[in-house]
Amino acid sequence: MNGLPHILFFILTYICLSLIELNIGHIAVVFFLTILLISYTFIKEFDVTICDNILYSNNSLYNARYCCGSFILFASLGFVLFIIQKHINDLYSKFLIWIIIAGVWGGCVLYENYYTYALMEPSKNKTCHLFFHHATNFLLGIFSALVLAK
Repeated sequence: MNGLPHILFFILTYICLSLIELNIGHIAVVFFLTILLISYTFIKEFDVTICDNILYSNNSLYNARYCCGSFILFASLGFVLFIIQKHINDLYSKFLIWIIIAGVWGGCVLYENYYTYALMEPSKNKTCHLFFHHATNFLLGIFSALVLAK
């Protein structure tokens, strides 16, 4: 991911983090980012343990090519969408936001299928892997917003 998509990726990440900070404050954002970093170190191990039935792998944070960029983006996107949903009073608009949340979660699964695990042969393990990295992190952002959002 180079050039314009890379720049837009970071701009969207910073916009989402700014909106989160406006809603919950500085310290809670640091707490949220700390939780993301901790979950980043373990989610790959969970993925390999559950999907491939391997108890130890070498996929830790120190072996990652990039740390946490898309992880922060998808979690903060889930956080922001939940904040928007929480502050809307109209039932139809709230329902529309929940449909968008479900669509983004489905988009995370499709992103894994066509980008991250595109070269992996179709199997039961590939289906299992699709739901772990970004989709799980998006849900972590929603649950964090459920706890932290005002």
